[in-house]
Amino acid sequence: MEVGTVQLGTSFASLRSAPANRNLTRRRASRRPRGPPSGSWGTAIATVAAERGLEVFLWSRNSNHLEEIENLKENKRYLPGVSIPNTIKLTNDLKTASKSDILACVIPSTGIRHFAEDISSIGLRKDSVILSCTKGIERSTGLRMTEIIEDNLPNNIAAVLSGPNHAEEVGKKLATAAVIGCKNTKIAKEIQSIFSLPWFRTYTSDDVAGIELGGAVKNIYAICAGISDGLGLGCLLYTSPSPETVL
Repeated sequence: MEVGTVQLGTSFASLRSAPANRNLTRRRASRRPRGPPSGSWGTAIATVAAERGLEVFLWSRNSNHLEEIENLKENKRYLPGVSIPNTIKLTNDLKTASKSDILACVIPSTGIRHFAEDISSIGLRKDSVILSCTKGIERSTGLRMTEIIEDNLPNNIAAVLSGPNHAEEVGKKLATAAVIGCKNTKIAKEIQSIFSLPWFRTYTSDDVAGIELGGAVKNIYAICAGISDGLGLGCLLYTSPSPETVL
C-alpha cells in the first residue's frame, strides 16, 4: 500500500506525495489520507505529514480562516509561530475526502459523529483508512471515537493516533512520542511510516480500546492523584491496581 494523499483539517486534512519524493512514496501505501481539522492539533499533524514528503490537504469549513492561513502561511489563530509549508494545500470541500487513502479526523469529540455522518454521505472509498486523532468518549452512548466512526463507516478500517502531545511542541519540532492503534497490524505499520520523524516517534499497538480510554480518562486520574497527594496519602493509593483501594 503506497500512501499518495493525506488529508487533515480543522475538521480534516489530506497529504499527497510530492513529486520530488516519488521513491519515498512508493515505499508506502498508495492511500490518500484526509484528516484533522485546521485547529492547532490538526495543523501540527499536517506539518508532520508534510515533512515526510507528502502533499497535504488541510480542510476547514471556514473559508475566511483558510484564506488567512494561505496569506500568512501560518495558522495564527490556533498555532502561531509555526510556518505552513507550500506542500500543505487548503480546502473547504469535504468531497475531496472521498479519494482519501487515509482520512485523519482531528476534531472535538462532540463533533465526531456528525463528521463521520458527513464523510459517510460523500462516498468514501471502502479501502480508505480513517485515523482518529481525537480524545474523548461520547456522552450519550459511552462509545469511543473509533466506535463512532465504525458505526457510520462499517466498511472502512478505523485507527487511532494518541499520546501525551501538545500541538505547539509538535509544531516547533520538539521531541515527542505517540502511538498508532489499529486492529490490523499491517495498516498500523503503514500509518507509522508516515508519522515517524527524528523528533516525532510513533509506536504501534492493536489495543485500540486501551489507547482511547487512556487518552480520555487520563486527566481524571491526574486529578485523583493530585487529591491523594494533597491529603498526604502517598503514591500507593493511586498506583494500586485494586479498584477498592482507589475508591
